[in-house]
Amino acid sequence: MERYLRTFIYDRVNDLVLVYDSITKTDPTFTSRWLIHFPDKPAVLGPDRFLLAPRAEDITADPGGILEGRVLLPVRAQITPVGGPGKEFWVDGENYDDQGAVQKAALRGKRMTPAEAGTWRIEITPATLAETDEYLVAMPLKRTWSDPTPSVSCTQGNGVISCAITGKRDRILQIAADGTATLQ
Repeated sequence: MERYLRTFIYDRVNDLVLVYDSITKTDPTFTSRWLIHFPDKPAVLGPDRFLLAPRAEDITADPGGILEGRVLLPVRAQITPVGGPGKEFWVDGENYDDQGAVQKAALRGKRMTPAEAGTWRIEITPATLAETDEYLVAMPLKRTWSDPTPSVSCTQGNGVISCAITGKRDRILQIAADGTATLQ
């Protein structure tokens, strides 16, 4: 890897977290992956969305917190859930759990099972190989199903990513090539 850049943006007004990553690779044929880990199995809701919510199958129940994710970059990304029994530490076709030793160590001193370590994750990969991969993921934070979900749409040009956020208050987010973010 030649360069890695991560920028976190929190829009307090719209209760929205955005994560921007830029990865410049020394080998353009290497496939980068953007990961986010979960204690429960996440759902893939379409080509650019994922969801984690306790009791997600019952939208009438109080979920106790909802994390929705929308992949804004890369365009046409692949979203893959990885994990579950036997795949807690799955990487490139192998489970690196040392025959259960890692999960057992994570459980020591805990009163709950299973241990959260390695349980589930979402992997996001670009559809095409490039020298630089850019990831931008928007995650509105919701307590109930009825909480409003802000919408985010982005364009790229002249080394700047511009995003229109429509929610409780409409805002503009700009991310420069050096990762500097401006939220207005």
